[in-house]
Amino acid sequence: MVARETLKNLTEAKHLEQQAVAAALLRVVVEHHVCDERLSECIRRLQAAPHLYHISSLLHLLRSSLSSGGSPFLNDLSLAIFDGAPLFEALHKAVDSLPQPMTTLDLFEGTRRAAEAYIDGTGASLWYCLRHPRFLWSAAMSTSVGGRLFGSLSPFDPKAFAGNSSGRLFKEKFCNRHGDFLELDWTVGPTPTVGDRMAPEAMAAIAGLRSSKSICFPHTRWIYVNLQNRRGMSEGRRSQALFDASQTSSGIFRLASVSVDAPFYRGSDRRLMTLRDHQSHLLGELKKGLTPSRSSWYAFALMEGEHGAWWRCVEEVVEKAFFLSEMTDHPIAVFHELVVLGLVRAWQGFCCRSLTGSVMSTVACKECVDRGGSVNAAYVWALGDDGEKHRACAVQAVLWGRPLLARQRLIERSRTRGFEALVRCCMPTAVHQYLEEIWNAACLNQWQKRGPVDFS
Repeated sequence: MVARETLKNLTEAKHLEQQAVAAALLRVVVEHHVCDERLSECIRRLQAAPHLYHISSLLHLLRSSLSSGGSPFLNDLSLAIFDGAPLFEALHKAVDSLPQPMTTLDLFEGTRRAAEAYIDGTGASLWYCLRHPRFLWSAAMSTSVGGRLFGSLSPFDPKAFAGNSSGRLFKEKFCNRHGDFLELDWTVGPTPTVGDRMAPEAMAAIAGLRSSKSICFPHTRWIYVNLQNRRGMSEGRRSQALFDASQTSSGIFRLASVSVDAPFYRGSDRRLMTLRDHQSHLLGELKKGLTPSRSSWYAFALMEGEHGAWWRCVEEVVEKAFFLSEMTDHPIAVFHELVVLGLVRAWQGFCCRSLTGSVMSTVACKECVDRGGSVNAAYVWALGDDGEKHRACAVQAVLWGRPLLARQRLIERSRTRGFEALVRCCMPTAVHQYLEEIWNAACLNQWQKRGPVDFS
C-alpha cells in the first residue's frame, strides 16, 4: 500500500515538474508574440498532459527549428529549458510520502533504511532494470561501449530520451556598496550534451546570452561546474565538449571541471597516508588544471591573464579547507568535500567579478542525480538558515527528490560519503562561513550576500 502511494506521488511530482517546464516555455511564446503553431501546440500539449514523450517531442522539434538558424525567440525557448522552470516544489512533492527526517544525518541512516523498504536504493538491481528499461538503455548509451555500438542511431540524450529535465533550484541575491545587485540562479539538470557534442539548445542558450537580446531572461553569463570524470572514456569526451564550448564563447559560458571520481577524493589512493599528503598531492593535481590535458582530473577554462588570480583562489580554498578539516574525526573525507564545495564557490565568485544583473550557475555531473545531487544538497545544507528540521527537509528534497524525479530511485550511497562525513563532523554554520570567505576572496569582496536563499 505504501509503495503504491509512493509511486503515485512520484508520478504526480513528475507531472508537476513537466508542467513547470511547459509554463516557462509558454511564457516565452507569449512574451515574444510569436505564432509558431507547431511549437506552441507542442508546449500546450505538454502542459495539458505532462509526459516524457511530450517533452521529447518538444525538444526534437526545437532542435529541428534550431538547425535552420537561431533567433531571439528560439534562444529564449532554449534558455527556458535550462532555467525557466522552478523545480523545488516538484522535488518536495517527490519525497512527500517518504519518511521525513528530523535531522540531516537521518537521511544517511534510519530514515534512508525506512525509505528503502518501498523505494529502490540503487539502479543496479535486476528488478529495477526490468521495471525501467528506458533508464537502463539511457545509462548504457552513456558508456563508451554503448556509444560506439549504437551512438550513431541512439546517442546519449538524457533530456529528450530519458525525460531528465533541467530547471532552477534556488536563487541567491547579492549587492555592493554602489547599490548594484547580482542574482545567482542555481540550476540543476543533466549534461547539456547529446552524444559527445553540445546539445543544440545549449548552444542556442549560450548564443542568447551572448546577444543580450533576451526578452524573458536577463542573464549575462552561465557559470558551469562539471563533475563528470574527465579521464573516463565517454565522460571525458563530454567534458571536452563542454570545455571547448567555454573556450569559444567569449567568457559567456564559463566552465570548471572538478573531480569527484579521482582515487584521492574517494580515499582509495594508498600512497597518501596523512592529511598533509592529500593537501600536497591535491595542489599538484589542481595546478595541472590551469593548462589541462586528457590526464588532468581538473580543468579550468581560463581567459588570458586570469591564471595567476585564479591560482591564488585555489590556494585559498585548499588552505582554508585544510584548517577546517584537520581537527575533525574524518579529516581526509571532510577535507576533500570542503575543497569541492570551495572550488565551486570560488569559481562562481571569480566569474562574477565586475558583473551586475543575473547569472546562471549549474553544478552537474552526467545526469545530476548522484554526484551532482550530493554537491547541490550539500550547498542547500550549508546555505540554509531556518533551523535543523527545515534544513533537513530541504536537503531531502534535493538529495532524494532529484534522483527520484529523474530515475525513480534514491541516491547511490557511495556518492554521499563525503557529504555524510561533512554533516557528521562540521556545523553547517561553520561551512557557511567558509564558503562566504571563499566567495569574498574570489570576487574581491565586491558582492555581499543579501538575505537567505530563495527556493521559490
